Amino acid sequence: MSKWVPASEKRKFIRWFLNHYRLKKIEVKKLFDFLLSHDQILERVHFTDKIHPSNRTIIISTVCSETVPFEYRRNSKTITNAEEAFQDLKYSTKERIYIVLHFRGKMFSHQYSSVREQFKPEIREEPAAPILFQILAEIYLDQQVAEHRLAELDKEIDRCLEMGDKGLFLKLTEERNRIKGQT
Repeated sequence: MSKWVPASEKRKFIRWFLNHYRLKKIEVKKLFDFLLSHDQILERVHFTDKIHPSNRTIIISTVCSETVPFEYRRNSKTITNAEEAFQDLKYSTKERIYIVLHFRGKMFSHQYSSVREQFKPEIREEPAAPILFQILAEIYLDQQVAEHRLAELDKEIDRCLEMGDKGLFLKLTEERNRIKGQT
């Protein structure tokens, strides 16, 4: 997350939101009322624009949007019943809660932008292969390229012998001996 938003700002935004928009599912208001009355939980609420791949994400829509009315995602489970989601939130108060709101004018609302947090996924870098493995891989690839080139040279040398091209024969055998000496 790019910024910390205090519970007081979140409370102020939720009140503004409820006063200016009508929810597609009226039962969701109970969820907002619960958040407004519990500062500890409100501290762990994060308003974002993207679904968070964490344990808990809530998607809430107003009547003026074309998206799903309500979804509560926890791990791989999706719940569309607001009361069931409310019960789950009520008894698991330690985890973060990510809320994605869909309402008209969202991107132009200074009230929303004051609480919106940019989600930046954690990038996990794979540990680099130890240098020894990298060197061994390069040696192996070099050997494979050399063997392939030697096979090509053998075919070309045989053709030179059939055609009697002494100059090209000497050039190709010199290259073959040079490659053979390196391996």
